[in-house]
This record gives sequence, C-alpha cells and structure tokens, in this order.
Amino acid sequence: MKHEKRILQGHVEDKLLWNLQKCLDEELMYLLRQTKWSYLKDVFIKIEPWLKKLKINERVTWIEVSGVPLHCWNYKTFKRVAELWEKLVSVGENLTKVHNFKKIELLISITQSNMVDELVSMEVGKDIFPIRVRERGLSELKDDSLNCKARWKNNKDSISESGSVVR
Repeated sequence: MKHEKRILQGHVEDKLLWNLQKCLDEELMYLLRQTKWSYLKDVFIKIEPWLKKLKINERVTWIEVSGVPLHCWNYKTFKRVAELWEKLVSVGENLTKVHNFKKIELLISITQSNMVDELVSMEVGKDIFPIRVRERGLSELKDDSLNCKARWKNNKDSISESGSVVR
C-alpha cells in the first residue's frame, strides 16, 4: 500500500491569537522574566518566544518498553533505550516501585512524526534479548486514567467512617 503525502492549508484565528497575547499582561510578563521563566519550566521542557514562522519539530510521548531482562532493569538501561529515538524525559513509576518486571513506561522527547512501534535487540554479554518498544496512544492513556480512577473510587468506598479499611 503506497502512502501519499497529503498537504492541507492551515488557518489562523486572529481573534484567538489576540486573546492569548492579551492574557499575558505586562505585570505577569515582568514576573516571568525576573524569575527566568522558572514557573513555566516546571511544566514545559523548552520555552521560546512565539513567532508566526515557528515550527515545532519535537514532541514528547510515552513509550512502553517490555522484554527487558531482570538483571538489566535499571535507569541506565532505560536511558539507553530512550536515546535510540532522542532523549529520556521521565521514567514511569515501575522503575523503583516495581509492580512487576513485565514493562515500564518512559516519557521521551522525539523528533520523528510517525508512531514508535519497534522490536529492538538488546545485547547483554553474548546473549541477545528482543525488546518491544511501543508508543502509547492517547486512547490507551485515557483508558488507564479511567481505570485508576475506578480503582481509587472502589478503595475509597471500602473505608469506614472510623478510617479503618473494610474488606
């Protein structure tokens, strides 16, 4: 199946752009500049002045890594996995609070536009292990969020008025 490159014309909503500029009043801009954008750096990876010709060629995404052997389950290994694409931003909670050694999620910064879905080979001494690396889609992340909320609600409902857990 041949994929054709499709091009579409972008549309700029001048009114929305003006509203965005207006919400950053002079006092707020002064405060942000004085703190060297530190408030925004807690949330964003990179901060640049906006220009109409600005092109975003980098994105962040969660990848799921599975098949890593137990004796290689560490930060350095996962950093190397992430660097196959670009840069590691964050490691999911399964690195230190190990629920299992089946899979881990990594937040990576990446410049490629296509989804990550690859089987890579990990060399450990003379042994080679197949490692599955797959980008998490938005629908999967949304489903996980709903499942976590449902589990939390169920756990919350099982706590009595005295604060003890009822099972």
